[in-house]
Amino acid sequence: MKHKILTLTLLNFAALILTGCSVSGVFINDEIKFATADTNKQNEVAASIYLIGDVGDPSADKQEPSLASLQKDASENSVPEKMIFFLGDNIYDFGMQAEDDADRKEMERRIDEQMKVILESNSKGYFIPGNHDWDYWGKDGANAVKRQEKYVEEKSDGKISFLPDNACPGPEIIDVQDDLRIILFDSQWILQDYRYRSADGCSSKSEDEVYKNIEAAFKSAGNRKVLVLAHHPVDSHGEHGGFFSWEAHLFPLRAFVKELWIPFPVIGSLYPLARNLGITSQDMSSSVYKRMANRLDSIYTKYSPVAVAAGHDHSMQVLQMNNYLMLVSGGGLAARIRSLTTGKNTIFAYDDSGYMRIDLLKNGRMKLDVIIPVNDGKESEDVFSIWLN
Repeated sequence: MKHKILTLTLLNFAALILTGCSVSGVFINDEIKFATADTNKQNEVAASIYLIGDVGDPSADKQEPSLASLQKDASENSVPEKMIFFLGDNIYDFGMQAEDDADRKEMERRIDEQMKVILESNSKGYFIPGNHDWDYWGKDGANAVKRQEKYVEEKSDGKISFLPDNACPGPEIIDVQDDLRIILFDSQWILQDYRYRSADGCSSKSEDEVYKNIEAAFKSAGNRKVLVLAHHPVDSHGEHGGFFSWEAHLFPLRAFVKELWIPFPVIGSLYPLARNLGITSQDMSSSVYKRMANRLDSIYTKYSPVAVAAGHDHSMQVLQMNNYLMLVSGGGLAARIRSLTTGKNTIFAYDDSGYMRIDLLKNGRMKLDVIIPVNDGKESEDVFSIWLN
């Protein structure tokens, strides 16, 4: 048995070496051709779309730096239309609990911190559910999502939307002026155990109908460019994509409690190995995730959105897919940043907190900025800009 464990561990370390080293700081791939953007003139911008994910446990001692930076950015942004999208995992670890639950007040505080950014910056706001919002993808998932929707929309007096409605998968369509269509859907609904998801009153009642209706949203977009939003990316080079740093192998308990620097040499690699074998539906190695990613990628390749944005992996990534960009903006919390490497399709990677902003210019062009908080969010820095079309 010891020999088997050692063999599996060595194989996993070999895979780690082959997949590359951890990203440390900002990485920009100079070998991939892309057009960098340099305009930040607000009078040229018709709408700004902010993307941030996985902010479900913001600091209770001070405003989370990524949220402080985003709020300052959006508040000072004088463009005609501002939209902030929280891309799921809005409340760690089990979503919005029932009103009589002992943890309910803390769950409310966590979502309140995010709602504050939207309301105080006078922006339109939207929340999309992630796997943790679905009761840690558990039996009470649909109810947890409905509770969060009810709380967000009542607490904001309807100024903030929670989409899709009623724990449905969507897709939902938001048209931004005449130039852009946003298609958003609940990817966790697809990954959720079919016994614990709801389809009552939903426009899509099966996985096939979700994909069919996403295609229909593309077809009816006309001349609009299309941006797709969900929680789960179709590709990533973080832990959900199969990469674990040497620290994850030696200190596996940090995956659960970041302060637990307790070494488990050899046996510690069993956790990353199990993840790479598809033990959880939340990893791209699982059969259910592979099926979803393949179906979605085939749709995106066919219809060529300018970008697909998601969270889930706790990092910041811009990836070149077949004929669209995959944006991973899951760096909402510095305390939850995880292992990150690069792949052949990596244009940009950053292993810390931040958010993304897409500016729709009055001439129809679209620009992406990756922005990171500086000085506890009192300032911010644009670390990467690219034209999306």
